[in-house]
Amino acid sequence: MSYTILPDPQMINLMLDIAKLSSMQTLIEMNLLKPDISLREAQRKYGPGVVKRWHEEGLIKYQQDGPNKMIRVDRIQIETVAKASNRGG
Repeated sequence: MSYTILPDPQMINLMLDIAKLSSMQTLIEMNLLKPDISLREAQRKYGPGVVKRWHEEGLIKYQQDGPNKMIRVDRIQIETVAKASNRGG
């Protein structure tokens, strides 16, 4: 008797997330993608309340080069937190 083992959907999603983040890191290293996004862009993508909560919980860090300069968030860091937040148990 032969059995087919079906892959776990969570494992498939995890592998897809790893592939996406790895590709993003490669594009950053090749200077084809900026390593960070503006705080405003992060808030548009994930919601201002979510970004604020992630920052307050220490999951993401804001970067700023000086007073009155744009606040930025590391692209890989926020994408990783977003992926982990959507894991769902």
